[in-house]
Amino acid sequence: TWPGHAAFFLLSAAPNGGIFVRVCKNYHDTVLLSLNPLGQAVRVIPEEDSQKDYMGSIGRRHFFRTDDQAPLGKVICVEESPEGVFSAAKTIVSEGAFPLQGACVAGEQLLLFPLEDAACRLKLYSSEGEFQREIQLPDSMGTVSLAQGDTWGKSALYLSFESFTCPPSILKYDIPSGQ
Repeated sequence: TWPGHAAFFLLSAAPNGGIFVRVCKNYHDTVLLSLNPLGQAVRVIPEEDSQKDYMGSIGRRHFFRTDDQAPLGKVICVEESPEGVFSAAKTIVSEGAFPLQGACVAGEQLLLFPLEDAACRLKLYSSEGEFQREIQLPDSMGTVSLAQGDTWGKSALYLSFESFTCPPSILKYDIPSGQ
């Protein structure tokens, strides 16, 4: 850290009982560690000069939103072996033409929130990074964000939405039906 600046930690629970620890050395550069159920720390991704936000997991595949070599954001995945060893990060959804404001795991799929022409969109991708479809929102010029913390093991997502013509509201997205 820089002299006079403090590091801070962000914790995210993983469905396998582990904990991801994001050690922020400043407002951008992070070190990503995993604490296994025995309390041992393992470095997940060796690079430190980028933002990494935990999105969720599907089995032993862990997904992160990052700006590493992608200023507008992309989605990467690391696989965890039964012994707790992490594979090299693999790009799942490449950087697009618009900033990636948010992302989460939704059931067995990835839900991305790109900001296109000053309006948020909801785009659904497979866990392999294939575009599935865009989810329609009540208004085409609004902002959307995840209204709850963890999404793994859930059958529904709750999203916060607002626009100039729609007051702030909570939307429910049913994962199995896609509605």
